[in-house]
Amino acid sequence: MASSYSNAAASNSNINSTAPKISPYTTTALRRWSCSDFITLPAASKVRSIHVYDFDNTLFASPLPNKQLWNTSAVGKLMSEDQFVGGGWFHDSAILASTGEGIEVEEKKGWEGWWNENIAGLCALSMEQGDALSVLLTGRGEGRFGDLIKRMVKSKGLSFHMICLKPKAGPKGQIFKSTMDYKQTLLKDILYTYPQAEELKIYEDRVNHVQKFREFFSDFNRLVMGPSPPISRNTIAGICIEVVTKSTILPPVNEIAEVQRMINGHNSAYQSGRTKNGAVPFEIKKVVHNAGYIVSAKDFSKLVDLVPPAVRSAKNNDVKCNHVPITVGSVASPAIVANAGGMGRVVRWRVTGLGVNKTKAWAASVEPVPSTEKVVTAGRHPSILLCAHHFATPRDFTSIREWTPVQPNQRIEFETVVGEVVSLGIEKEEGHKRHAHAHPQQGSAKKRRYGDNENVQPDFIGLDAGNGQPPRQRGKFDDNRPAGISNNNSYRPGNAQRGRGNNNRRDEGSSRGGGRGRGGGNFARNDRNDRGGRGGGRGGNRGGGGGGGYGGDHARGLRSCEHRWLHGL
Repeated sequence: MASSYSNAAASNSNINSTAPKISPYTTTALRRWSCSDFITLPAASKVRSIHVYDFDNTLFASPLPNKQLWNTSAVGKLMSEDQFVGGGWFHDSAILASTGEGIEVEEKKGWEGWWNENIAGLCALSMEQGDALSVLLTGRGEGRFGDLIKRMVKSKGLSFHMICLKPKAGPKGQIFKSTMDYKQTLLKDILYTYPQAEELKIYEDRVNHVQKFREFFSDFNRLVMGPSPPISRNTIAGICIEVVTKSTILPPVNEIAEVQRMINGHNSAYQSGRTKNGAVPFEIKKVVHNAGYIVSAKDFSKLVDLVPPAVRSAKNNDVKCNHVPITVGSVASPAIVANAGGMGRVVRWRVTGLGVNKTKAWAASVEPVPSTEKVVTAGRHPSILLCAHHFATPRDFTSIREWTPVQPNQRIEFETVVGEVVSLGIEKEEGHKRHAHAHPQQGSAKKRRYGDNENVQPDFIGLDAGNGQPPRQRGKFDDNRPAGISNNNSYRPGNAQRGRGNNNRRDEGSSRGGGRGRGGGNFARNDRNDRGGRGGGRGGNRGGGGGGGYGGDHARGLRSCEHRWLHGL
C-alpha cells in the first residue's frame, strides 16, 4: 500500500514538473494600470508591436508657463511639484482645463489647433494595425487628470487600448520615486505580458526622457538575456522618437488668474498648518527690468519669421525680447521716459537690416517712420533682438555692428508703445505667519483671510505676452554698458549687479554643473561660452561646465544657417 502511495506521489511530481508554469503577467493584470474604457486588451499571442505615446507636448500642445510673463525664478517655482501644496503647473488640473478658451468651449470643438496632428494620425493608425498595442502614457496623476484627459482624447476622436496615468501606487503596491520610474515599471509589465512583441516604439518630447528610454531598452535586453530572466522572451527592438512640438501658452490674464488661485490655495493651507515644514507663503510681484518700445505679439511674430526656422527651433535657442530697448539693465528715470516721449507714446518702425553674432544672437536693425522721428535707444543704432542662444549675454546683442540690408518684402513696418519691460515674480510674502495652534513654535498670529484676494491681479504696464511661441525670459539685462555711444545720456552703470550680483540668477551655478554661480545680473557670467562650439563642447560657460555649447556638426549647421540668412536674402 505504501508503495502505491509512493508511486502516486512520484507520478504527481512528474506531472507537476512537466506542466507549464502559469505566468503572473496577464492581460487582466495589465489592465489595472489603465483607465481606458476598453474592457479587454488584445490577446498576448496577437501583439507583435507596441506603440507608446506621451501626452504633454507630444500628442497635445499643453500650455507651459509663459516665460515672457514670469521671471526665471517664478517659472522654476511653477514647474516644481514641491513649492505649492497642491503641486505645480503639471499637477493642477485647472491649468490644463484652462487651455484655449476653457474646457466648456474647447471640448465642443475637440481642442482644435492644440493637437500635434502628425502624432494624432499615428495614434489612429496604431489602433487600425491588427498586431499592435496602443498606449497613451503620461506622468500626470491619475486621480486629478484621468477623467479630463479621457474627455480630451474622446473629443478628438482618438482611442487607445490603454490610457495610463501615474497612480499613487502601482497594482502591486509599488511606490514610484519618479515619473520615469513609473513609466519603466509599466513598460516592463507590458513587455512581460506580451512576450511575442518584437518592437517597442515610444514617442516622447523631453530630451532627458528620450535618453533614459534608450538606456531602458539596453537594460531590458540585458535582463532577458541574463541567467535568471523574469520570463522567457526574446529581446526587444526599442525605438524612442524625439518629438518637437511648438510651445503654447494660456492667455496672459487667464494665466495670472490661475496662478493667483494656486497661490491662494497654498497660502490658505500654510495658514492652517497643512503644508510641510519649510514651506512659505507666496505672492505675485511685478519686477521692472528696463524701458523700451514694446512690440505687439502679432507684429513680433512677423519679425521672428525673419530668423531661419532651423535657428529659432534649435533646442538651445529662444525667441527673445519683444521691444526696442530704451535702457539696458536699468529702470528708466522719469527724465529718460520724458525724453522718449513719455509712457504710452506710439512710435512706428521699419526693419532695415539683419545682423548676427556668431551663433549667439540674431537681431534686426530698425529705423523710425518717418526717419526724422525723435527716438531714444540704448545702443548706437536702434535694433531688436529676435533670437539668442541660452548662454548669450546682452553684450552679444549690443555688440552686433554689421547689418545686411533686407529685401523690400522684408522691410516690415510695425507699431510700438513706450513702456516698461516687466515680468512677474513669485516671492515669499513677508509678514505672514502660520496659525498658532497648528505651529506654535512659529509664534502666534492672527488668522489672515485670503478669500478677499481671490480676484486681485497685479497691475503691469507694457507687457504683451500673448504670442503663440513664448520667448524664454532670461530676466533683465546686466549693468554692462552697451557697446557704442548711447543716445541715453543719463545712462550710468549701476552697482546693483556688480560683484556678487543680485539674487535673480544666483541659481545658475548650482543648476548648471556647480560652476561659479556668482555672476552679475540676470545673465550671470556667461560671456565665456565661446568654448562650447568645439566638437562635443566643453560647456556653455565657466558656471555650467558639462552643459555643452553647440558641438561639431550642429555648430557648423547653425553657422551655415547664419550664412544663408545674411547672404541669401
